[in-house]
Amino acid sequence: MKKIKKSTVFLILLLVCFTSRKSSAQNDSSIDSIIQLNKYTFKIVNNEIIGSGKNYIKKEAKSSQFFMIGELHGNKETPQFTSAILNLLKPEGYNNFAVEIGPFSKKKLISILKQKNGIDSLSKFYRKYNSDDSTNPIPFFDGMDEVNMLQVALTNNYNIWGIDQEFVYGAPFLFDDIFNKINKSKNNSEDYKKLYKKARLVILKYLTMKSKSKFNLLLEDKSISEFISESKGIYKEITTQLVELEKSWKIYAYGNGPTKQYFKSNNSRAIMMKHYFFDYYKKALLDESHPKMILKMGSMHTAYGKKPIGYL
Repeated sequence: MKKIKKSTVFLILLLVCFTSRKSSAQNDSSIDSIIQLNKYTFKIVNNEIIGSGKNYIKKEAKSSQFFMIGELHGNKETPQFTSAILNLLKPEGYNNFAVEIGPFSKKKLISILKQKNGIDSLSKFYRKYNSDDSTNPIPFFDGMDEVNMLQVALTNNYNIWGIDQEFVYGAPFLFDDIFNKINKSKNNSEDYKKLYKKARLVILKYLTMKSKSKFNLLLEDKSISEFISESKGIYKEITTQLVELEKSWKIYAYGNGPTKQYFKSNNSRAIMMKHYFFDYYKKALLDESHPKMILKMGSMHTAYGKKPIGYL
């Protein structure tokens, strides 16, 4: 959020408390009383926030435009909290929800969840593209708490933004979807089908390799390049998707190639996130003059200023 004055005071007071060794018992008592005066508590029951913290969060969010939730991935508490926030802030004008997946993966995920038996369909999707239970094709949304969170967002009619790179292990399902659409325009061409099958086999081969050189191999492989080239230029969305997919692979390759360009990898990813964010934001401006957004991402991406991994 833009400003949390009382929390800032709280943090400053804590800093003073830890750095000063001259505080008397009376001063400690005074600090404790200040903390008590500025403390807000809440609990979550059935995706609703209950307690004194509810009104504080609501008041601060009402005067803000962005509500950011920085998480450590893989816990159930963050999506439960986020579900409650989605319910709480919808009446305050928050209509957009940004998450840490690629825009094309987001589109696939939402299309599956909107089906009649969405959760069952999503389970089948994960079993199909992660048969050995190693790596799911769409990260961070393989637990029921995350799925329930998305359903809360959909029920509240949030516009969901996917503002991250495309996960490299999502390539098989992305290629399948591309093939199924392009093949119809090519009248079920056998030559195109051969290109697709060869490229898909090679992708699976590289993604199951233990060597980190697999990311460079994805970019350099002739079979994959031929399929991508043959698939471009027919549908604008698919052409864009393939261009963005190659950019995502380059981000992986920068950090895992022989030169280990970690800064370039992280910085390129940050630039991509900002690019996607502003694309969605400009679209939101067509419907409202001051779009409000809830963002849930890893804590490395939501900190203000310079990050531990070195980019802004």
